[in-house]
Amino acid sequence: VEQFARLKDIGNGTLVAEYDWYIDNIFMLLHMSRSPQGHTIVGPQFYTGQPGYNVKLSLTTGRINPTDGLPYLGVWFTLVRGKFDDVVEWPFQYKFNLTLVDQSFSHKEDIHLSMNPMTAICRLLKQFLRPKFEKRESGGCGKAFFVPHKNLLDRSRYLKNNSVHLRVTVFLEDRGAIPKRAKAYMRGHQFVSEYLWKIEDIDRKIELSKKGLLSTITSDLFYVNSESYLMVLQLTLNPEDEHLGLFATLVPGDFDDALEWPFAYNFELSVVDQSPGYLTLDRKGIVDPTSGICSLSAFTKPQYQPNIPCGFRRVITFGMLDSRNFKKNGNVLVKFTVILDQMPNFASVSVKDSHLVAEYVWKIPNIERKFQLGKTGRLTNLLSERFYTTDQGYLMQLQVKFQNDSSGYLGLYLTLLEGNYDSLLEWPFVKKFELVVIDQQPTVIREDVVVPVDPNNPYITNEACVGSFWRPVGRNDACGSAKTVDYDTLYSKKYMRYGALLVKVVVFLEEIYPPKFASLSIKAGSLVAEFDWKISNIDEHIVKADREQFLDSDKFYLTNNRHRMMLRLYPEKTPGYIGLYAVLTKGIYDEDLEWPFNYKYQLTVVDQLENGPCVDISRTTYPTTSSSGCPSMAFLKPAHDLAEWSCGEGRMISHKTLNTRGYKNNGTMRVRITVFLKEIVNQIATISFHQNSIVSEYSWLVENIQDKISLQKSKELNKIESPLFYTDNQGYAMRVTLVLNNVITPLQSLANHREEYVLGLYLTIHRGRHDAVLRWPFSKSILLTVVDQAYLGRDLVKVIDPQNTKCPVHAFMRPREIHNEHSCGFGALMPLERVSDFTQDGALLIRTSIVTGQIIK
Repeated sequence: VEQFARLKDIGNGTLVAEYDWYIDNIFMLLHMSRSPQGHTIVGPQFYTGQPGYNVKLSLTTGRINPTDGLPYLGVWFTLVRGKFDDVVEWPFQYKFNLTLVDQSFSHKEDIHLSMNPMTAICRLLKQFLRPKFEKRESGGCGKAFFVPHKNLLDRSRYLKNNSVHLRVTVFLEDRGAIPKRAKAYMRGHQFVSEYLWKIEDIDRKIELSKKGLLSTITSDLFYVNSESYLMVLQLTLNPEDEHLGLFATLVPGDFDDALEWPFAYNFELSVVDQSPGYLTLDRKGIVDPTSGICSLSAFTKPQYQPNIPCGFRRVITFGMLDSRNFKKNGNVLVKFTVILDQMPNFASVSVKDSHLVAEYVWKIPNIERKFQLGKTGRLTNLLSERFYTTDQGYLMQLQVKFQNDSSGYLGLYLTLLEGNYDSLLEWPFVKKFELVVIDQQPTVIREDVVVPVDPNNPYITNEACVGSFWRPVGRNDACGSAKTVDYDTLYSKKYMRYGALLVKVVVFLEEIYPPKFASLSIKAGSLVAEFDWKISNIDEHIVKADREQFLDSDKFYLTNNRHRMMLRLYPEKTPGYIGLYAVLTKGIYDEDLEWPFNYKYQLTVVDQLENGPCVDISRTTYPTTSSSGCPSMAFLKPAHDLAEWSCGEGRMISHKTLNTRGYKNNGTMRVRITVFLKEIVNQIATISFHQNSIVSEYSWLVENIQDKISLQKSKELNKIESPLFYTDNQGYAMRVTLVLNNVITPLQSLANHREEYVLGLYLTIHRGRHDAVLRWPFSKSILLTVVDQAYLGRDLVKVIDPQNTKCPVHAFMRPREIHNEHSCGFGALMPLERVSDFTQDGALLIRTSIVTGQIIK
């Protein structure tokens, strides 16, 4: 039997079609099996009029809502084929309500679901088009989570004689309005779009929420701009903590295929203060879709259903609606403002410390109020406007975080954002920058709080800096300091003026002064490039080692057409020591040079003692050998401003030694790098005749031997090397080395164990100019002699016979690198107490003798 809705005038000339459905045995239906999809109860069909549309109703029970884990009752409105389909208009456009009727005497708490066919999400599923089939088993428009089962069971007003009453009201004279459109206008230098939502009778809605009958109020759908994103606002009522929440949700829209995704515009959600204009203070929250405040899925393209909401659960308390002017005539105004475009901000460009720098200053007003909100946990961070470092530079943003631990600190960070010019820029970002809290006192000497950050520092310990400097997609992790300045210091009013805090970032873009060059000279028979660096106030740097970590010298070229380098000093590379390293940097001649860098260089801490013998502390590095102790990438052509690795010595000099000799002069430490560019004059052994043999002899005078042995004991020297010398005019290249060794003698016991040192003497064959014409392996006998300079005939003589020795055979092969990996010598040449027997004026004389041939008679 065909059923028809009854026609009814509900006042003001409004004509509706109304149909009632009573569902019996509701207890049994509500207790049927529960599942993610629930159980479907197919209801009756009826016509909205004659002629009219054929409508089918249905319910779902037991469907589990994943947000709270509770089973819900769902209601559905479906169009099916009817006998009047040829004469009614399509698509179906009339607004309708699905109502769970309050069956008590008061009839005051009906629960409504209002649907607008012009804006409903199911319009995209074509649920309002003319049906093609006799039946639609699925689909339709409605709400899966309409009312929790417990609300039906706990409140007898919706149950009567074990049945519930569902009413459908079709508004025959109200063809649902199309989605509204937000108002676009210029706000300062920003192009914004604004949507105002008026919520009437807020007090009644709050009362319903306290009874568990209302949790969310939803606005009409609106487009952010012309042919733009479709959104809906939601006001949540949270009676448990008496707060209103405010959220924005992206909804499937008619223009989605032509838009860019994910949605990336910043937007504001506000409860409007309706006081006179000069007193307004809206309750506002700002959402940056790239900041991670909400899941990325909130901003991706919606797929046939709304995205997850994004916003704030606690925007304003119930009590504040009355204590302030957020409520007017019982109504509340909610505002959604999206920043569609804005004129880009740019940092100012100036010169500082021989660099072209970009400076951006951020003024934070009402900072004391923000501190209070931060301390109570209601405000965690603030974001500056975005800015470019230069006209086509990096896009950045400053961030302040409130760290509410026992003492309370303000954290200051810099974030790299995806910008319009990223494809033109160098990545990763390698520019040094400073984060500054500005001292606003009107005095000549300012005491700004400065946090220096060097992206090239491999020892950045702030976990937030990991991944901060690669080319951003959206936004990178922030990098800075969580403890920039404590609240007590800020409260001294030194850094606040007129209620505002000034912070800035200084980005060091480029060096602009003429380049520096090392000095050229002749040393040890070679053309060398030397660069001296004086470090003032070294004791202060040591004290601040945990914060400064390292100091960099100026960058310098070895010559006007060679490599560019700098020195890096670590005040405490290893606890109790100072580290010194050489770093290759990008230079203008790199394309014309040979790589990897292969010049031997020597790092030196200069002894500045004015009176008496000077004992420099030197370490030599051979870049192309495994003995350098550095990875090969340290000597490759730098891809960025600095090479990816440095090479040097972490225990260059101890703090103790720095203070006990002349390595510090008026608080200044002096270090030097010597790069051996080209061998000019060969040091050649002298030729003599001895017992019918031709003998090559090379004498090496080791000055200040006791001081150098002391430096070896403290690990500041690992060996004492002679100059490189040749056995004859076209002979083998070699050098002699003194090493301090630690031994345990049979006389020592566990009871009286102490360190005992002996002096070791070794000979190492180096790569030479004439190796191609020499006979290999090296086979001549070598005499190593510690000369008795008192000429009492007490020379200490040791013999190396390559034909009969325990040394590795590789020690005598032709070197393939700068020198052979293995040396040959004597690990216990003499105990230390005997060294003084062979010294004169503090020097030790060592002679190397090689029998190079026989005299033919």
